[in-house]
Amino acid sequence: MAATELQALRYAAMVSTMTFEQLADTYQRYLGRIAPSQAGAARAHLAEFLEEAGGEDTVLERRVRIMLVSGGFDPQITTTVLWLNDMYGLDITCIRMLPYRVDQRLLLDVQQVIPLPEAEALMVRLRQRETAVRAAAATSGADWTQYVIVSPKGESEPLRKRRAVLALVHALHDAGVGCADMEEVIPGPRFLGVDGEHQGEELAQAFVSTYPKAHERERRWFLDQPVHETGRTWVLSKMWGTNTVATLEGLLALAPTDGFGYRPVS
Repeated sequence: MAATELQALRYAAMVSTMTFEQLADTYQRYLGRIAPSQAGAARAHLAEFLEEAGGEDTVLERRVRIMLVSGGFDPQITTTVLWLNDMYGLDITCIRMLPYRVDQRLLLDVQQVIPLPEAEALMVRLRQRETAVRAAAATSGADWTQYVIVSPKGESEPLRKRRAVLALVHALHDAGVGCADMEEVIPGPRFLGVDGEHQGEELAQAFVSTYPKAHERERRWFLDQPVHETGRTWVLSKMWGTNTVATLEGLLALAPTDGFGYRPVS
């Protein structure tokens, strides 16, 4: 294979081993070059983009899609790509791009060479089947642990970590623990307050007005389940990494009485 095609494979191999932390660092350096003002939000942007897959706990797929774009592909390249796709289930696409000049206009003819458009749907279904088989056979590294929150009022149902923290925050507040005290033990800007007691759309507007960076990221916050306290409204984040247990322990240290706790449920 030509040097450029080999380089594409080397890049794919490098990306396939990246963790979320490495990806966030790489993205931050990239934004530092093209948009320095946004570099500090690189991690949050990635977590939001991957929210449905687990946010910061997302386990990145090792299978990387490769697209080779060229003005032409010799038989060595096409034969190798077909072999890798067929025998090893890789996802490599070859796109041929040929420029043409018509009068004063420059036109670009773009054609997919591999897989052929007529066979692409079949190839996608075959890859999906192989991916499903591998996923069923492999043990995921994602943290899907659920937690039962215990309070003097009883036990919750098993909750995912974001809702477990929310349940404990509400239980402690009902028992008299102040929001400012809980803010101190909740890491990062994940428990924020706004002046006034708000609900619904009014709360969303007040929250974005107080924290402009939350604009268009409102779904990352439990705006539908706020905590009200003496003329102030507090909102908990939905974005949690690997520090759930430490946060639960920190909150439990604030419990005014016995009877509070949690237990993990696999």
